[in-house]
Amino acid sequence: MYYEFYLDLYFIENLFMNYVILRAAGQMMHTKVPVKRNVAASAAGALVSCTVMLLPVRHCPFLACLCSFLDGCVMSVFAFWGNTEKQKVQVIRAFWMAALFLGAIWQCLIRITGISFRVWILPGYGVFTGVWHLIRNRIQKERYLYDAVLVRRGREVQIRGLLDSGNQLVQPGSGRPVQIIERKAVEPLLDEQELAELESMIHMRAEENGTGVFTYIPYRSIGREHGILPVLELDTLRIKHGESAWNTGRILAAVSETAVSSRGEYQMILHPQILE
Repeated sequence: MYYEFYLDLYFIENLFMNYVILRAAGQMMHTKVPVKRNVAASAAGALVSCTVMLLPVRHCPFLACLCSFLDGCVMSVFAFWGNTEKQKVQVIRAFWMAALFLGAIWQCLIRITGISFRVWILPGYGVFTGVWHLIRNRIQKERYLYDAVLVRRGREVQIRGLLDSGNQLVQPGSGRPVQIIERKAVEPLLDEQELAELESMIHMRAEENGTGVFTYIPYRSIGREHGILPVLELDTLRIKHGESAWNTGRILAAVSETAVSSRGEYQMILHPQILE
């Protein structure tokens, strides 16, 4: 049985594939490779792949795979121009992770549609970009999500807090940082009278025989130039992130009527000074 092999098409296919993989690896490393260097590295890698197909080594699967692996390593180092050994290892790892990720996407698209691989090279990269964007955002968000325990008068509530540098809310006069917590999360810490007082303060109604637990604090946010929030003092806030833990002592918490996270991923917005 004989097969027709078009070396020019094979070169172009590998050129595009290498270029896309290098671009994907650049996204994973948060590094932008110059287009000219990317094209040059991709062309060199494609040329090596064509050379391997013309040599007897192609008949040995182990040697063919080894040549492809070395080709990818040299190509990625040349594209990203890693100077130190550590940098070279990082770019090689990113290249092969991107290659495996894209390979899985391409295989899925080919099996689902039955259309040739050549058609899916660029659309597959688009799928990779979208998926990687979601993964990266999730990873970045997890870095700033903290497990927290609110403590007040012997009562405790476990929540998650987002450390947000955009929270610059402080108590006028004292300058104490203020955390922002949604109402549902703080309610278990309050008794019936305090809950009634909180309800009145949120709707800015006068409360007879108030407990004095709450005060108001002014704030500004996007879409709202001026506003006020009820604030209470908590006995302590225990925070944990990975192997690190903090016990803040007494803190101020402003109560928001609405959820602070639209997806319910966290219930509190931490002030950046809380960990200092």
